[in-house]
Amino acid sequence: SELIGEHPELGGVLVWGVGLAVLHAGVTSLLERVEAPSWARIAWQSVTIANSAYAVKNNREQGIHPWGAPCRR
Repeated sequence: SELIGEHPELGGVLVWGVGLAVLHAGVTSLLERVEAPSWARIAWQSVTIANSAYAVKNNREQGIHPWGAPCRR
């Protein structure tokens, strides 16, 4: 959340999410185009999944629910 601010606007969150999706798709496509070894593709997928899991955990700890409802602590 520090990268897009403590209380980002909905539009900023959407742009951030779309940007990350485009980046992910671009890197994945590049790895496929250059026929990267399977370990490199697995590593890329693992890093992005771990990053998403960390973001969800961090948001939940701060009381942020994916659909805007407060989380119970």
